[in-house]
Amino acid sequence: MGEEGKQMPYKTILLSPWLDVRMTNPEVEEKEKVDPVLLKEALIVAGKKYAGEDGMDNYLVNPILGPIDKLKNITIYTGTYDMLNPDVHEFMKRTKEAGINIDLREKEKAIHIWMTHIENKKVYAARETFEDIVELLQEKG
Repeated sequence: MGEEGKQMPYKTILLSPWLDVRMTNPEVEEKEKVDPVLLKEALIVAGKKYAGEDGMDNYLVNPILGPIDKLKNITIYTGTYDMLNPDVHEFMKRTKEAGINIDLREKEKAIHIWMTHIENKKVYAARETFEDIVELLQEKG
């Protein structure tokens, strides 16, 4: 059961997740140089709008700050050319220290949400990744 006593999903699959809308990780600026999709300044504006009254430090806005003790059956897909990738690694450090196993599937030189480009055969093995996601969804609990 989750924080409010609600049933947790059996499986969670995160595709290029935005785990920290504050965009304060210093590695983000290096990734911005190779990320053709996202812009840090635009994400900061969007993050502030998204946070609204909850504020930028609320874990409901920034999952990287949230409780992790009930997390299970999570798979994260991230690309090394995705500006959001450094926060995935920070999250992974935190879960590893807590003894929580997260299935990280990182694609070298893949951009933000590369797996949605399944019709473009030149995009980072998008079709293979998409098929991998479908397979994960079909697994029984």
